[in-house]
Amino acid sequence: IDDESIGKIGQWPWPRAEYAKLLVALSDGPQKVGIDVLFAEQSRVGKRDDDEFVRSLEASSYLVVLASRNADGVKPLAELLESNRVTSGDVSLLVDPDGVVRRFVFDQTEGSFAQILAERRSDMIPSSGRIVWAGPPGTFRRVPFWRVLEDEKLAETFENKIVLVGSTATDLHDEQRTAIDRGNAMPGVEIQANLVNMFASGASYSE
Repeated sequence: IDDESIGKIGQWPWPRAEYAKLLVALSDGPQKVGIDVLFAEQSRVGKRDDDEFVRSLEASSYLVVLASRNADGVKPLAELLESNRVTSGDVSLLVDPDGVVRRFVFDQTEGSFAQILAERRSDMIPSSGRIVWAGPPGTFRRVPFWRVLEDEKLAETFENKIVLVGSTATDLHDEQRTAIDRGNAMPGVEIQANLVNMFASGASYSE
């Protein structure tokens, strides 16, 4: 969800129908899709919009993980979680007193967004530890949201991949300083990608 996509799709927040289109465009290619966007309230454009998103979630052939924020009890709308192909996970980040993200922590009774996408049970990873970074901001491939909607061949490149959807747009301010950012803050969705990579590879530094 970059500046380019907002320029093409329109004012933020987008209608849920845009996410429905994305899920359809991805078809049955990815292993899993994580959407790091909070859908805690009804769509601003009406119930039909939510219903279209629900239908696309129910038709998904892969697992879709929606964002929740357990620290303040923010959960996706109940109707979005009715399909057995949809779940939610905590995207809360631990920010140290100096404003830098270095570590992860989560309640092992409540699955984290990254842990679910990495297919690691809570008892297989520590509940807290230092993040093992794959690299500085930009390490993971980024593809503009709008391009996936319009380019069928591009959507095919996500086959058997874990796909994360989230904001890198400047005006949405979903970014944090990290221990390796080299002066550039890292989008929250890329921090989640680092956590997925860490958990999936089994690399972790417990404290």
